[in-house]
Amino acid sequence: LAMGIEIQVLGEPVWRSADALASRDDLAPLLDLLDAAPEGWMREALWRHVATVDRLQQQLARAQVNVAVVQRMVTRMQLSAADPLLDRLETSDDRVAPMLIDMLAALGDDIGPLVAARISGARWAAQRLLLIVLGKLTTLPAGFIPREFIRHPDGLVRRESLRMLMKHPETREQAIAASLSDPDERIVRLALGAYMTNCPRGAATILMSRADDPTLSADLRALGIRALSSFKSPETLAFLVGCALGKKRLFRPRALAAKSPEMLAALTGLAAHWRDEPAAKQAFDLAAGSSDAEISDTVSRRGGTA
Repeated sequence: LAMGIEIQVLGEPVWRSADALASRDDLAPLLDLLDAAPEGWMREALWRHVATVDRLQQQLARAQVNVAVVQRMVTRMQLSAADPLLDRLETSDDRVAPMLIDMLAALGDDIGPLVAARISGARWAAQRLLLIVLGKLTTLPAGFIPREFIRHPDGLVRRESLRMLMKHPETREQAIAASLSDPDERIVRLALGAYMTNCPRGAATILMSRADDPTLSADLRALGIRALSSFKSPETLAFLVGCALGKKRLFRPRALAAKSPEMLAALTGLAAHWRDEPAAKQAFDLAAGSSDAEISDTVSRRGGTA
C-alpha cells in the first residue's frame, strides 16, 4: 500500500487496498503503512478516508479497545472525534473512562460546549465523567454553570462540580463553603485541604458548627478544628479553649477536656496559632503537666506548625 501511494494516482486500487485493511479488527498495520508512506496529498487523503467517525465508533465498540489505535485516529481527526468519544464515555466503565477523558481533554477548550450540552440529559455516572472532562479544561464553556450541580443527589457528581468551581478564583470561596457543609465526608475533606493554613471567616463559622456534628467522623471533625484554628478572631480562640478544656465547674478549677481527636486538635491549633495568647495559657499548662504523653507532646511542640 505504501508503494502504491507513491507510484499511483489517486485511484480505485489504492482505495480498495485501504478498505480491505480497514475492514480488519486491528487497524494498526494500516495506520503503520500510512505513517510510513511519503508525505503528500495522497497520504493525507487516505488518512481522511481511513480515520472516519464510523471507523472510530467501530474501534470504540470493541470489547477490548485498542487504545493506541484509537489515540492515533483521534490525533488525526481532532474535534471530529469528539462525538464518538463522548458517546463511548457515557456508557464506559472505570477501565475505559480514564483513557477517554484524557483524549477528550487533549482536544482543548473547543470541546467544552459539546461536553456541556450533554450533561443535563446524561445518567448520573456519565454526568460525573463529563464534569471531570470539563474540569481538565483551562476555561469553562460560555453559559455553563457548574453551581447547578453542587446540590445534586449524587455525591460523586457534587464532588466533581465543586472541584471544578474551586479551580476558578471567582467561584472558589463559594465552592469551598458549600463543600464544608456537604453531608459527604469525601467532599468535606476535599475542601479542608484548601484551608489548613489560611481559613477565612465564613469557613471557620461553618467548621465550628460542624465540630460536634455526629454525621462526621471524629477524625474529620478534628481536621476541621485544626483548619479553623488559623482564622484569627476572639471567637476562634474561645472556641479552641472551650474544646481543649472541660466545662467550668463551680468552686473547682477548670481541667482538660476528656481526651479525644477533637480535644487534641484544639490543643494543636492553639499551639500552632495562639501560643502567645494569655487565654490559651491555662490549656498549655494543664497539657504540659499531663501524664498522657500524647497530650503533653502536643504543647511541647507548640513552636512548630499544625
